[in-house]
Parts: sequence; C-alpha cells; structure tokens
Amino acid sequence: MEWIEHIIKTEKIRISVAIMVLIEDIEWKIALLINKNRAENGESVLTPIWWAIECTEEWKQELISLLGITEDAFEKGNDLRLSIPLDKIDAFRDWLSTRSNREISPKRELHEELIDEEVLLCEQDLENTQFEQIWYYQEVAKTNRKWNEWAKTLRIAEVFRVKLNKVALEKLSNVTQIKFVTKEEVLAWKAWDWTQIWTISNCLVNFTNSI
Repeated sequence: MEWIEHIIKTEKIRISVAIMVLIEDIEWKIALLINKNRAENGESVLTPIWWAIECTEEWKQELISLLGITEDAFEKGNDLRLSIPLDKIDAFRDWLSTRSNREISPKRELHEELIDEEVLLCEQDLENTQFEQIWYYQEVAKTNRKWNEWAKTLRIAEVFRVKLNKVALEKLSNVTQIKFVTKEEVLAWKAWDWTQIWTISNCLVNFTNSI
C-alpha cells in the first residue's frame, strides 16, 4: 500500500493530539457536531466537539530537542499537530502522559467552541459545568491533508466527560449544528438519518486508561 511505502521511505509519522468532549443527554445519547469545514465543501459529517491540545512555548522548544525535529515540524503555533521520526513515538507518548506543560482542561476551548464560534450557548449555560478526564484513545488513520496525502496520522485523544445543566442540554438538542446519536450509531459511523460519523468519534465509546 502507498501509505506504508511512504512511512518506510520517510521514517516519519504525523501526530495529532486533541481533547475530545463527551456530552450525553438524559437518554445517554452522545452529542456530535456538524463539521463546519466539511459543510462548506458540501459534505455532512459529524465529529466530536474537539480541538487540538496546545503546549507551552517553552515546552515546544523542549519537544524540538527531545524529538530531534525543527520548528517547521509543527503545523500551527503550539498545537500538538506535528510530524516526528517513527523512533520517537515512545518518547512523545511518555512526555504526553505526564500531563504537564500542556492543556489539561477543556474549559477554555469549550467556551470558545460552543459560545464564541458556534454561538450555541451563552455564558450562564456553562457556569458550574462539571468535567473530568476519563480516558485516552488512539488510532492510526490516513492523513486528511491534501499536502501530505500519503502520510499516516497517529491520532491521540484525551477524552473528557462534560456534564451540562438541563437548560444547556435542551438548547443543544434544538440546534441544527448538533445531533445526539446512540453508541451503536457511533460504532457504525452512521447517524439515524444516514449522516456520516467521523471514525475518531469511536473515542467517545472505546477507550484505554493510558497512552
């Protein structure tokens, strides 16, 4: 297969580390978000509410040294989306599992995703929101970047359960940008109305306790 040949030839793999949010309604259905970028291209795809984890600037420089990479290995700012040598995967995982010098809370970005960008909730809706880090998830998939179509991406998700109040849940259940789906639909990658569900959504129902 072409992607295997690509990895062997380049001896590198793309890493993407993100926080994924598990929000459930009273029927234990899972909230997924219509992907805005795909929608602009005429596709309807459901994804978890998620965002790339950032590290501190100081630790970005430490990672450059630890992994033997250069600044341009990072795709955007301090986001943990980067290409690293294959033999540095364990070193990267070890650093990530310390949960230091990087984002470890969904609070700031949850506000940005649901209030600032999508305008689905208001400030009061997120007051006293409870969240807990519950598990990790990993998968290797073909990179969905046109500039690097043969690369493989190791996706690592840190999953948080977020408990919203009744009013906030009611609001989310009545907006077109959100669909609540069953666990079985997530695993089948298809919603009840045949909307495609992104494979990484499996992270919300399948898990490991460590990276």
